[in-house]
Amino acid sequence: CVIKGVGDAMSGAVMGSVFGFGTGLFQKKGFKGALHSGASSAKTFAILSGIHGFVTTLLIQIRGKKDAINAGIAGCATGIALSAPGNPAALLQGCATFGVFSYFVERMNTTQPAIAATLTGKKKSR
Repeated sequence: CVIKGVGDAMSGAVMGSVFGFGTGLFQKKGFKGALHSGASSAKTFAILSGIHGFVTTLLIQIRGKKDAINAGIAGCATGIALSAPGNPAALLQGCATFGVFSYFVERMNTTQPAIAATLTGKKKSR
């Protein structure tokens, strides 16, 4: 779990730095401003990715299954971590926002089994 979390944090930091640097350049903050934006985004993305990856992997081990509930709980933990210096209402809002978003993204990403039917609409029996 820890290795997965650290790996996700590092990849999140790389993506965040690229995103932040590009945003800084697009907003015409200059090179120093773009570097600062890149560092700030790298920190945010590293926290987001690392905590989400760690908690998801931990829940898969604890619960013994990989489903959208794990993603929702991991999203809640991520939202709390990103809102951490805030008041309880901000923590609750971060938990709810990230949790619901993660749950629905995972739910939409899950493939559903296909149902085979004949042209008459009746299921084949074997």
